[in-house]
Amino acid sequence: MVDWWAIGVLIYEMLFGLTPFYNSNQRKLLKKIKASKVLFPDREKFKIAYSENIQNLILGLLEKDRTKRLGSKNGMKEVLSHPLFKDYNIDKFYKGEIDPPFTPDPNNMKFFNADQGSEAIADTYIPRDNKRMI
Repeated sequence: MVDWWAIGVLIYEMLFGLTPFYNSNQRKLLKKIKASKVLFPDREKFKIAYSENIQNLILGLLEKDRTKRLGSKNGMKEVLSHPLFKDYNIDKFYKGEIDPPFTPDPNNMKFFNADQGSEAIADTYIPRDNKRMI
């Protein structure tokens, strides 16, 4: 069973750099998770671009009522039928036939947050020809 809520939180955090219900006070954080609406950063104020489709996907994954949550009825098929994925060829994705739109250069430190130098980064980089689906 997939935790669609956690995937929604992960996507939100990857896009915006913090969790959707962030609060440094744990009691307030838990209260926000239970009762607050998901808020999205102002696009102009924070100079961030995101689509209505990704916003809608996140809202579906973070639906508080788990019986109404995106993915709760038909799992992955339901999630992949979301309009965000309409232009994606899922079969090619599974076969590894789609190149990423951007691949960072492991020797260029501007893409990494590390103090140990490029050698440490290179140790974690997996060249495309060595990848495999797990």
